[in-house]
Parts: sequence; structure tokens; C-alpha cells
Amino acid sequence: MPRGVTQSQSVKDHLARNLHQAMVEKGIPSQSELGRLTGIARHNISLYMSAKSAPTSINLAKLARVLEVETRALLGAEAPGKEGIQGSSKTEARLSSEGIYLKIDRSVSWDVGMKILHLLDEDRKCAPDPVD
Repeated sequence: MPRGVTQSQSVKDHLARNLHQAMVEKGIPSQSELGRLTGIARHNISLYMSAKSAPTSINLAKLARVLEVETRALLGAEAPGKEGIQGSSKTEARLSSEGIYLKIDRSVSWDVGMKILHLLDEDRKCAPDPVD
């Protein structure tokens, strides 16, 4: 079961297959057309459909809206929310000079998970890249 929506290859693979299927069902003939309808660059659509990248939560919502499907349907049967993630809850926090490092392993609702991913995406855009 995938633990991270943006990092899991399994989710990217499900997304690629499900995007193609939803495009066929909706009658959208090309990646360019899907990009035009969603406002997402065709290059990004291509990355999603080749399982090389996963969309941000915002782009995932745009795709789902245009394709008239649930976001979790695009991510596949293994997406959290269908059966949930089994196991114990574990949270760790470590302070550093750059900020705080979080390690969280617990089940949350789909909506909460998507909000967390959105916050992390926004933080990544604002924060400077860490120095190795």
C-alpha cells in the first residue's frame, strides 16, 4: 500500500493507467486537449501519463474535475481511503537550523491527506533548497 502520494511509483503507475482510461471514457483525444481543458501544461500531462511524475494536489483536483471522477479513482484501488492504511501510528519531529523535520506514519482521512500534501507543496515552493 503506498504511503506517499507524490513519491510512490505504484501510485504513479495507477495514475497513468487511470488517466488514460478516464480520457478515453470522457472522449478527450489527446494530452494537449486535456492540458487545455485543465490549464495544466501538456508536458506535465505527459509526465503524469508516463508515470514519471505525480501531480500536485491542485493539479490532481483539476484533472479529476475535468474528467468527472474522484481524485482517489485516478490514484487507483490502492489509494488510501478505500481500505485505509493498517499499522500503528508513529510521529517524530526533529528541530534543525533549517526548520523542523517531520516523520509521520499514520492513517488520516483522504481530505486531510490531500490538505497535508498541498501544504507541503506550497512550503516546498517557498523554502530554499536544503544544503547537503
